[in-house]
Amino acid sequence: MSDVIQDFYDQRPYPFFDHQRLKNSKAPAQKAAAAIHHGFGGIVPSDKKLRILIAGGGSGMGLVLLGLGFTALGIDADFTYLDISETSRKTAESRANAVGLTEVKYLTGNIEKLSDLPAGQYDYIDFVGVLNHVANPQGCLEALSHALADDGTIACMAYGRTGRTGIYEFQKMVFQLLGPEPDITIARSILEALPENNWLRKNPLYEHLLEADDTEFADALLNPRDRAFNTSDLQELFTGAGLAHLRFTPPMFYDPAAILKNEESVRAAKALPSSDQRLIAELLLGDLNKHFLYASKQELLSAYETAISSPEALICLNTKLKLPDNTGADQNEAVHVKIAVEFDGRKRNISTHLSATEVELVRRLGKPVSMFALKDGFSPSDFAKAFERLYRMLTAMDMMHVVHRA
Repeated sequence: MSDVIQDFYDQRPYPFFDHQRLKNSKAPAQKAAAAIHHGFGGIVPSDKKLRILIAGGGSGMGLVLLGLGFTALGIDADFTYLDISETSRKTAESRANAVGLTEVKYLTGNIEKLSDLPAGQYDYIDFVGVLNHVANPQGCLEALSHALADDGTIACMAYGRTGRTGIYEFQKMVFQLLGPEPDITIARSILEALPENNWLRKNPLYEHLLEADDTEFADALLNPRDRAFNTSDLQELFTGAGLAHLRFTPPMFYDPAAILKNEESVRAAKALPSSDQRLIAELLLGDLNKHFLYASKQELLSAYETAISSPEALICLNTKLKLPDNTGADQNEAVHVKIAVEFDGRKRNISTHLSATEVELVRRLGKPVSMFALKDGFSPSDFAKAFERLYRMLTAMDMMHVVHRA
């Protein structure tokens, strides 16, 4: 018997993306660097190939991104793709082959069936945009935990509850009006006619949904099984599957002290467990449409420690920081910099000041650079202070990653 989600994605493999354009972009290397940074503390093991599972791989975007990204970084990896939809699998295979990713093992089936296979087969599992649509989230995560090596990591994206305000009410209304398989043209007309006071109309996602193609529109608003989670829900699910060590990213979005202005409320927030702090930050922001997190059975390693102890470690920025033209005018004067943070299509501007040493480090980070080259010419104390501050600031926005082949 087929699953409603299998039928849905057999009709519309998701997402649509330009695989050839990805081949010529920086996005694959950035995704792979993030995987190494968060998943392995920046350390790439040199004595074995990484075993990567794309779980719920859909039309192949995760496979293409990570496959091209690891190739760009010169990292050996074996890839396995798994999805419930045969049509999606064929689409993913075609796109992967078209960009030169031919050594991939393809599986079609339910993620929970991984529990029937030998344990610990994968070092890294890409599990993006899937938890929201499975029939049994807890069972699905338990199967992935079974498949994960003891020192492995799962990268997950799951829909956030507060940022999707209005979407589920719209879904319920459309299904009640038009039945379980709504006509997209009629559903679009309903979206366009929403009154100003409708919650979805007020949601920042509204304009994007108006312009979305049919595949994107259907996935967002007509999905037959769709749910969202807050950070506490995710903590409970992952911990229940033996994956108790979580890292939500970008960290600044899950830190209430970075949002609150009142000193008393900041102190109160800092006194709470990290899980409670994350939930408070989520409720404060109110617009997190997606949660990105990394989960493991063991404590996640610190990429900062990898960087400062490894001269050969590469430091990679996934963004360009625009510096004023006159930054070299006065070496004793701090430079005011505005950093544009883009997350899930939404932009936030962060203002900060950089010292002359920090400005020079930013200049050197125009491309991936080793720690040895990055610190060249600075006194050890000046470099250590400037690098730590820059690292903490940029990794809080998930803009800096460490990659070291050990």
